Amino acid sequence: MRVTLVRHGETTGNITDTLQGQLPGKLSKRGKKQARFLKEILDLDQFDYVISTDLKRGLETTKTIIEHFSIPLVCDPLLRERHFGVFQGTNRTCFYNHERSLDDRYNNRPEEGESFQDLYDRARQFVKKLKVNYKNKRILVISHGDWIRMCLGVLKNIPVSKAAQIRQTNACINEVKIDGDSFELIKLNSVEHLPMATLSNNKTDL
Repeated sequence: MRVTLVRHGETTGNITDTLQGQLPGKLSKRGKKQARFLKEILDLDQFDYVISTDLKRGLETTKTIIEHFSIPLVCDPLLRERHFGVFQGTNRTCFYNHERSLDDRYNNRPEEGESFQDLYDRARQFVKKLKVNYKNKRILVISHGDWIRMCLGVLKNIPVSKAAQIRQTNACINEVKIDGDSFELIKLNSVEHLPMATLSNNKTDL
């Protein structure tokens, strides 16, 4: 099975340093351009299925990519970004600076929200489902920065703390090959398809 993981394009929330989590979000002008460049570089004929987050900013990216293509689309809530609970909509940098100061930050669960460990476990659920339902298929997955970090962490069998350090730039492409329990990383955080003028200059890649 070959899986291509794509982070959604830049959002207005990325620009304003807003902690979006499971809020819908919307693509910025640059984010819409990034989605169009993704459409140009991704050869949809090579994929059997597209699986997308159901959050607006991700779906907007997905719909741009698959426009005019007839390909099965599955929207899966397992691909949603981490839920930050009562902190959603607040300043992203302030939240993460606070969380980094905690002794056990990866198990920190905001009120009404999820911890990094919760997100890691949710990504593991998706990987299990992928292996059962899409064996030997070629899958395009569109999701969010923290979710893709945790998904790659599951596939690489590394702890949450290391997975959280994986860089994921807006509209980046990752490619992996999965064969049973074996895993091969082919491409990580690739932005070669994006002209310099369309690269996001926000700090959400880490």
